[in-house]
Amino acid sequence: MLYLLILLHIYQPPTQDPKITKKISQDSYRLILKILAETKGKITLNIPASLSEQLITTGEEDVIRGIIDLVKRKQIELTATSAYHALLPLLPESEILRQITLNNYLNKKILGEKIYCPDGLFPPELAYSNRLTRVLKQLKFQRLILSEFAYKRELGKVKHDVIYIKDNTKNVILGTRQLAGTPESDSGPASPAGRQARMTKIPLQIFFRDDRLSNAVALSQVKTLSKFNNLIKSLYGEESKRDRYLIIAIDGETFGHHQVGQDKLLLDILRYYKLQLITFSECGKYFHTKEEISPLICSWGSTLTDLRKKIYWPKWSYPGNPIHKLQWQLTRLALKLGKNSHGESRELLDKGLHSDQYWWASHKPYWHPQMVEKGAKLLLESIKLNTKASTTEKNDALSIYCDILKIIN
Repeated sequence: MLYLLILLHIYQPPTQDPKITKKISQDSYRLILKILAETKGKITLNIPASLSEQLITTGEEDVIRGIIDLVKRKQIELTATSAYHALLPLLPESEILRQITLNNYLNKKILGEKIYCPDGLFPPELAYSNRLTRVLKQLKFQRLILSEFAYKRELGKVKHDVIYIKDNTKNVILGTRQLAGTPESDSGPASPAGRQARMTKIPLQIFFRDDRLSNAVALSQVKTLSKFNNLIKSLYGEESKRDRYLIIAIDGETFGHHQVGQDKLLLDILRYYKLQLITFSECGKYFHTKEEISPLICSWGSTLTDLRKKIYWPKWSYPGNPIHKLQWQLTRLALKLGKNSHGESRELLDKGLHSDQYWWASHKPYWHPQMVEKGAKLLLESIKLNTKASTTEKNDALSIYCDILKIIN
């Protein structure tokens, strides 16, 4: 039996035009919910607070209600993530912890305490380094999904009948200390530990998306169920006839928005009787062989060529990209000053860490100067509103911001 885990990541940056969020809701989000309701299929869904908040403010509450209803029907399983889609490995560990904790707090408020109870983590862009693992020691998540390149730097090497583990939680103390810079419980999340200190020895399960299969679906290289099945057979041969699990992890906007008409393939896959659909947490119920590993640094945007050159974040921090250099100067300044910031300044910093501004500055292959400017503006405003920032520091931030504008305009 072939087991298939479909993980859809839906997201809009905090700087998104509300009209676009409303259009994507109509093109894609409602369509996915409708398909799930019609087929009784199941998926794993990653929705950061950045989108949850926008669905409320743009009047798309029916999408939120639809997600809640399908979670209750056990057709959607939710994952944890970064609140504002920050590229976590490029942040200090305290900020990684804050982004994940903040997302948990905000989504519980919007979706409900009993609805939003994730125990698996989807890192934005599936970006991973050991820094992320160290933070996960302080959290209770049992599962983590990564790109196939995080296994052995080669595609097609993952064993699909094995549950990989990283025994990184031995003797971890879950304490009660309030996370520095995190809002208090009446206005934001407490530390994820938040209760009496205790010990845990739960190993972290590592799952790898099938990059070739996922990209073929995301780019509409396969549009029909027969071509989907043929691709699986060509990739795995006789292996596809045995008990194995495969993971498709892609942007949910693929269906109905990025790739118009590709929703027909999703509908057919969810209806296909020869596939056993499973969620993130269900893999361990069917597969029991364990193998310990240490994942390698990468993202789902990595290429083997870049990885061999030790260029790990080509779309977000590429050597020689003058915009990236200035963006990260501004980001580091905002982070340094934001350690003790509160209120609107801290909120703008949280949002200003979203990864899209760097992605759109990469020209790999896309370019969107307005999104670059909007992201830099959030960081600048965070610094300007920071009462602890000096006049010199505020002037430095403005100077960097103006240098960015000179390049992109």
